[in-house]
Amino acid sequence: MIKVMYATTFSIEHLRSLPSNFSYYLTEIEKDPRFEVHLLNRDHFSGNKLTKTLRMVRYIKKKKPDILYLTLWQGYNNLVLAKILGLIKCKVAIWKFTYCMGGAIFITRFFFRYLYWPSIDRIYMMFDNHTEDALMKGLVKDNQIVTLSRGADIEWYGDFQKDMTDQPFRIIATGKDHRDYFTLGKACEETKTQCDIITFRHKPCLEAAELFKGSKYVHFTFMDNGYSIESYKYVVGEVSKASAMAICCEKLPYGAGYTNIVECLAFKIPILQTLNPDVHLDPEKEGIGYSILPYDLEGWKEKLTLIKDKRIRSEINNNIQRLLAGEYNSNATTEYIKNDFIQMVENKS
Repeated sequence: MIKVMYATTFSIEHLRSLPSNFSYYLTEIEKDPRFEVHLLNRDHFSGNKLTKTLRMVRYIKKKKPDILYLTLWQGYNNLVLAKILGLIKCKVAIWKFTYCMGGAIFITRFFFRYLYWPSIDRIYMMFDNHTEDALMKGLVKDNQIVTLSRGADIEWYGDFQKDMTDQPFRIIATGKDHRDYFTLGKACEETKTQCDIITFRHKPCLEAAELFKGSKYVHFTFMDNGYSIESYKYVVGEVSKASAMAICCEKLPYGAGYTNIVECLAFKIPILQTLNPDVHLDPEKEGIGYSILPYDLEGWKEKLTLIKDKRIRSEINNNIQRLLAGEYNSNATTEYIKNDFIQMVENKS
């Protein structure tokens, strides 16, 4: 049996209540009798950062996992450092959203190239460009890194599925970070498109909401419950009733909106997305939506008009079905990870 320790601030009950893509497929991995799953929550360890890290290391050594499973954006870089120092010996697998750092000066370049990245056994990248960049810079080897599709948990999202065939057209946007709701709101106003924006109380979002507070077409809802089960289910329920998803972002040096894309696939709705070279799933290439240049009001208006055509949405639905039948479902992603974990453990080097 392979022991997998997953680092998270959520309880296992919380993770099981959400789609498996939320837990990076841990809740599907745990159903396989070949795997034994343990959680590691940094909030369960007291002390300053050094003391807390040492206590976490002792806990890891006590449980003796074969694989430490991380998402680095949650702040577990200290455990990678612990492996570099030889304090833990297990394999380390991570999910990464952004480019692999190489360092701006000699000492940091040396650290990342010869110590940090070599200590990680597997890196699951979200975007092809990020994978290619890490390989081109020599930060990682071919056998360390792969771009892995984050498949949708169709069974979980299926509980929210509704027949929206005869419902009026309605677009939804649910992101919070680096979103351009000014351009989206103006495009919806000028095309008389119903648009619901569900977000958090970030300053740019509040400013956009103030601008459209008297709008007939653009409506903002602000969430206060973070990643609670109830708030996530509320958002998913609203997405399930939408005709299309808008992922309208600022110009960014990395990919964005991946969670939104998973939800669009689950409900087979079109994606209108700000053009970004760092996306794993190109909506236009796959025939599941459209890309628009950053801050391009006329572009958004044009694509909103196009996506209102039911024939186009029907064709997009068929293309999404094709993706779901391939690598973009949670079963496919989970099977890849499980087989990869087995191979990692069997490879003792």
